[in-house]
Amino acid sequence: MVTVLRVFRRHPQQRRMPSAFWDTLQRPRGPPVGETCQVARTAVEISAQFVTLEGMVEELENSMSEATFRHPVLSDGQALWQLAHASQVLDVNTSYAYLLWCRDFSGTSLIAEIDGVPAGFVTGYLRPDAPDTLMVWQVAVGADFQRRGLAATMLDELAARCGASYLETTITDDNAASNRLFTRFAARRDAGVERSALFTAELYPDAHDTEFLYRIGPIGQGLKTPEPELAETSS
Repeated sequence: MVTVLRVFRRHPQQRRMPSAFWDTLQRPRGPPVGETCQVARTAVEISAQFVTLEGMVEELENSMSEATFRHPVLSDGQALWQLAHASQVLDVNTSYAYLLWCRDFSGTSLIAEIDGVPAGFVTGYLRPDAPDTLMVWQVAVGADFQRRGLAATMLDELAARCGASYLETTITDDNAASNRLFTRFAARRDAGVERSALFTAELYPDAHDTEFLYRIGPIGQGLKTPEPELAETSS
């Protein structure tokens, strides 16, 4: 705010007026500059607090709806394919593959719903030559449901339901989010992690980075609270 100072020049015949009169006329109008700046600062601070509170309310509303977990059924194949495709990280298989998975490997897979909406999934199977080992194929969380720790909770839930002693998955070197997800899964159980190259680049008929096998276990049931993931997808 700019304060305008009106300057009045005294006419010779007006010099008889008391000097206090002229001082009053030449006094700046409006609040003092310092007071004006303080008002402006207060308004900005109130606005910033409102924005912060608004964000906190939105975050609280998002966290109030709890996820429910169930094994997928055949009709969930479409949702699994859509979540995988939307992740822009996972290797997206044919829609037929997800339908087949929901039929034949439903008991070792999980879908999460929030307010009736598919929010994420985990697909896996028990290895035929090692039935105590759960092999996790894909993990995906919808964009609207990330940063809640949903991927970690789904892994914990599936591991508990399957009763496996070991968990395996494969991760490429550039997938930092999946590396965090599974190493934290191991840390919550005080379980060891073995990492080795499994599917190397020369084994693929197309361009594909090496998939490293993570073998985690033995996995106990004494869990620590899952932490929200920065990005919740895994190949």
